[in-house]
Amino acid sequence: FRSVASDASWAYVGRTQVAAAHLQDQPTNTWLQVSKGGVGLQLADYPDATEVRACVAFTDKSTGSDGMKIRLRRMDHSGGVVFFEDQFSESYSNNGLIHNACGAWRPLKLIS
Repeated sequence: FRSVASDASWAYVGRTQVAAAHLQDQPTNTWLQVSKGGVGLQLADYPDATEVRACVAFTDKSTGSDGMKIRLRRMDHSGGVVFFEDQFSESYSNNGLIHNACGAWRPLKLIS
């Protein structure tokens, strides 16, 4: 989470960790849930935040695919509204290194 500081620069105002894990040997074109039971964001804990982005730590086998996509969507009787989706390129590490990457910053007001 970040917000615009009074001098027009950006200030990080917090982060939240999502318990997620998925092990897959072969690429797939279907969406798979990786969060363990869902994500609970208490936006009131970040009253000064104006933007949000997703960051991931992952490794892969570099199979020549398009990388990994993640998305945040709402599932509590809302019809699966997708708030955002990010794509991360391959790490080219043959599972030897952990790759850290972040998606684009988005207005926090898009998440409800």
